[in-house]
Amino acid sequence: MVTGQVKDIYFRAQHAGLENPAIIVIGEVVNLASELSAQQQIHNILHSSNA
Repeated sequence: MVTGQVKDIYFRAQHAGLENPAIIVIGEVVNLASELSAQQQIHNILHSSNA
């Protein structure tokens, strides 16, 4: 995942090696990325220990 501002997102994506297909999210919802990522990690940990 790459985050940035409109003025530098092209450079950041190119530097990170992102290629097509890609999804672009614009606006305040971008701020939820770290929270959602943490919740996904917790979900994965809880469900992997039940296997």
